[in-house]
Amino acid sequence: MKKKKKLSDLTTLEACAEFIGFDLSTLPDVSRMPEELQAFTLGMPVRAIICQALNKVGHEDEPRWVPDFDNDSEYKYYPWVWPGADAAAAGGFGFQRTSYYYSLTHTAVGARLLLRDEKLVIHMIKYFRQVLIDTMVIAPNTTA
Repeated sequence: MKKKKKLSDLTTLEACAEFIGFDLSTLPDVSRMPEELQAFTLGMPVRAIICQALNKVGHEDEPRWVPDFDNDSEYKYYPWVWPGADAAAAGGFGFQRTSYYYSLTHTAVGARLLLRDEKLVIHMIKYFRQVLIDTMVIAPNTTA
C-alpha cells in the first residue's frame, strides 16, 4: 500500500511534481525569451503544478479538485503576497479585482491557481514565495 503524502512532504517543486506524476523535463525552455519574461513564463506552469499537488494532499483517492463556482458556500483561496523590501520586485501597489452584486460574482483569478483551504495558502507562501512573486509582480527596470 502506497504511503499517503502529508503537506510537510511537499516543500519543493520536485516533490510536488513527483506527487502528481509530472515530468519536470517537459517544462518549456524559456531561455530564448527576454530575460525579464523568463521567470513569469516558467512560473505559471510551475505554480499550477504546485497548486495541483497541494490540493491533492489528503484527497489522493479523489479526482483532481476543481473549484465549484456555482457553489458560493465552497471557499476558494488564492495566495497573495507583497514582495516587500526584501524582494527585488516592485512593491507598494497591487491590483486585484473582485466584484460582488446580488446576482453576480466576478473575480479575475484562474481556477488552476486556487487552493482548497487556508492552510494550503500559508504553506505555499512559506515554501513557494518566490514563485508567487515571479508570477504576480514586475521586477524593477523591466518593461514586462
